[in-house]
Amino acid sequence: MSPEHRAAIRQGVNLATLPDEVRAELDTERASCLARATEVKRKAAELFEIRGQRMKVERELHGLGDLAPAVRAELNKLIERRKQ
Repeated sequence: MSPEHRAAIRQGVNLATLPDEVRAELDTERASCLARATEVKRKAAELFEIRGQRMKVERELHGLGDLAPAVRAELNKLIERRKQ
């Protein structure tokens, strides 16, 4: 996808006016983002269950690599909801 297409999308262009290959690329990106978000929520729920074992949770988070900040944020949301 060209920088011009990305800029147009950010500005709110009608997606139907974009070329088919750009829409296909957007669909692919959307699917990968959805898969990543699902994985983040799944892992955060898993860690929420063992939150009492702080060392194990930290070890698991460290092993997640680039997903760790998103999982930590989601885990914090789950903990805050539990407190309320």
